[in-house]
Amino acid sequence: NKFSPSYQFPEVLSRLDNVQPFVCVQRNAFVLTASQTECLPIQNQPGTTIPAEASPSTPPSCGNGVLDSGEQCDPADQNTKSVDECTNLGYGTSCTYCSNTCTVETVDAQAYCGNEQIDKKDFNVYESCEKLADGSIIRRDSQGNIQTLNCNSYEYGSVSCTNSCTNFVNGCFNCGTSDTGAEAYVSLVNPMLAPNSAFPFTDIFRIGLDKQGFLGDISVPTRMLTNLYDQGSPFLGVMKNIPLTGGIGGINTIETNNQCNATCTDGSCGKGYYITFGQLTSVSDQGWRNFEQFPYTVSGQISTVSNEYVVSPSVPEGSIRVVIRWGAAEESQGANMRGYVYTRPNGAGDTSTSLLAGPVDTILHPDYLCKEAVVSGNASIPSGCSADQGMLYIHPETGLTNTFVQASTMNFGDAYSVSEEPLAFAVRNQDGPIAPWKNQTILVDVYTYHAGQTINSIFTPTFSYQIKTAASTSSNEGAQWWHVFTLVPKSKLLTSEIVNGSATDIEGTEYALVPIQSLETDDCEFHNNIYTNKIDCS
Repeated sequence: NKFSPSYQFPEVLSRLDNVQPFVCVQRNAFVLTASQTECLPIQNQPGTTIPAEASPSTPPSCGNGVLDSGEQCDPADQNTKSVDECTNLGYGTSCTYCSNTCTVETVDAQAYCGNEQIDKKDFNVYESCEKLADGSIIRRDSQGNIQTLNCNSYEYGSVSCTNSCTNFVNGCFNCGTSDTGAEAYVSLVNPMLAPNSAFPFTDIFRIGLDKQGFLGDISVPTRMLTNLYDQGSPFLGVMKNIPLTGGIGGINTIETNNQCNATCTDGSCGKGYYITFGQLTSVSDQGWRNFEQFPYTVSGQISTVSNEYVVSPSVPEGSIRVVIRWGAAEESQGANMRGYVYTRPNGAGDTSTSLLAGPVDTILHPDYLCKEAVVSGNASIPSGCSADQGMLYIHPETGLTNTFVQASTMNFGDAYSVSEEPLAFAVRNQDGPIAPWKNQTILVDVYTYHAGQTINSIFTPTFSYQIKTAASTSSNEGAQWWHVFTLVPKSKLLTSEIVNGSATDIEGTEYALVPIQSLETDDCEFHNNIYTNKIDCS
């Protein structure tokens, strides 16, 4: 044997203990000879790198069925689930299992409430709705089509998906007529008349319910327009629950969400419902847009909604109408408010003589009580009665369910010819002092002449006063009077009343109105709130 190598092959050597692995390298020959081959330890081979030994990815003890240090669980523990057991989960469920790295993992079902998809919950049973990120709601219709719903085409409201995707709530709405709304009514009181007395508004006197909408001043869809004569009777002193009808099909049901209420000032209303009264020749007559507006209030009523209004007919030039107004709460407590006029007919120098005209005079002079009215030109005037002191027409107390009034019509032309002195208007309760009522809801509204008015014109008050404003002016529980305002001849106005703008001219008269808002006990205090020459009231 010419060639008998004296070494063993490295694969054999590598199995020996304490022997480093070798690599045999062939050098420049195709035939392996002893001189051409050398076997060296691997770390001595040029350009050769020993790979680092890989660290185990799991604790050496993971899977031994024991919860060892650093483990959250062990997959070999019979009380744990494997990942295979957490597949094909039912709607809205989740599953917790122990991973091969001894960590606790949770997997959710693909179908659940909140994934922005309409999922199948059971056999032929689907979610009712799902909410999208933009706030819209999706639903599945009866044909299986997915609909996206929102309130973008409505004035108000929102859509929602509640109760774990089982309850869809459509809160979108427009103010106006609604098939699911409440029937709309109005009740009216004419402060000039006894309840059953008739007033000759013409047969084109109409009541309209409209709204100021998000598109501007628009009519309620299928605008509600009621002609009182369509109700089978003329205008009476008291008319309750007049239905607001009209429009296509005579619909008179409206949306009653609180957001349909309007804020109104000086006969002009903002966004929401309002009522107008006036003369219209037809449903298409657009003259209602120039009428003064009264708020029509709703508060979520389901079946019916009714508002009450004081409808004071137009006042003649040279006159005013003063209406005391209170509510059902005050009426139930015994409110019987009455309006009086106080003056010193001989002027400030005569403190011994005073004149008080008002309802008390109707006891001795029943003809002073004015229960009727007639048309005079473009206004209404008291009829069938006489004026107290030639200038004060006293109307009876009347009212509705929640609104009660007592009115007086004052003719300034006559008053000026009788006395060129200031006239104080005051309120007292028929059955006792006014002081106990100072924190109640009692108001005084003043109606004046308007250029361009007609017999069918109904205006909001020119001035309004509340007794609460005067509550702090007297601590005397026996105070008899609420001195609301004084009517002062323009020639006798104080400089301060002119400069500070507290005096307002009454159109068509020689008088100006000066607000007083004071609780007073007697003639002396009346005097001191009218004249500058104060007297001692102690």
